[in-house]
Amino acid sequence: MPTQRYHHQDSVVGDLINPVQGIRDEQRRKGIQPKDHMAENRRIIRNISHQKQREALKKEEEANAEKFKLAEYQNVGSRVMQKVNEAKAEEPKDFLKAHSGAAGAPHMYPREATTAGSYVPRQSALPSVPKQEDLAREYEERKQARITKEVNIIKSNMNAIKRQTEAMRAAEAARAVGAEQTHKRGEVPAYLKRFQKQHAAEEAQKQREQEEARERARVPHGTRLVGPEEKEQLLSELRKSLQLELKRLNSFSVANDSMQLIKAREECERKIDQIEKTIREFERPGDLFLALD
Repeated sequence: MPTQRYHHQDSVVGDLINPVQGIRDEQRRKGIQPKDHMAENRRIIRNISHQKQREALKKEEEANAEKFKLAEYQNVGSRVMQKVNEAKAEEPKDFLKAHSGAAGAPHMYPREATTAGSYVPRQSALPSVPKQEDLAREYEERKQARITKEVNIIKSNMNAIKRQTEAMRAAEAARAVGAEQTHKRGEVPAYLKRFQKQHAAEEAQKQREQEEARERARVPHGTRLVGPEEKEQLLSELRKSLQLELKRLNSFSVANDSMQLIKAREECERKIDQIEKTIREFERPGDLFLALD
């Protein structure tokens, strides 16, 4: 079984695995709060909305403002409104008297005529009663009309069903002829080919899901598996960083032993040891797991 090794983020390997993503990320890491452009955009949109509201209010005030009139036409009324007022019907003048409990005679308006011409006055007498013979004859006429209508509906429904059945038979015959012409004997039908292709795709998807589940079960919690390409890339970056640190260590002056120079040399040596240790861990055979933090 391959040895499982874990690697936590530090100053050197962390910079390689989690590089700086733009100037805003660099500002956050340095403790500088980047400018909030979204808040600035909201403020601009809010100002534009307020300006539009003020413009709408101004237009409404201008519309409601009294229109300009010459001095000689200030007291002249509208002819249209004058005609409308003249065309109004006379309202009733008799109302319920106070504490009397009785109303005055209601104001009667003439009814509108049912036909063109003068209106028909209200009838004072009751309408004449029809004779029994007329009622019986009218009942028989209605009954005969209803029977005729029902017979016509039934006949119409039968004809519609007949036409629908003939259309369905013609469509089935056309489909059968088309199937005989398009299908060649001895070949697998197209629908079976589609089913086989779909079944093969489902089986491949199922196998991929099972492989992914086994890979996830093999990776410990809180870590991720490093692939071969990513592992080689990280080793290349680590070797480059090691060469830079060695070059930096060799550049320190031996004659100058100030406190600042001593601390810088010790920090450089610490980074070199850490990079060499990381390279040895990465070069070991087996799977490599990196912490997600």
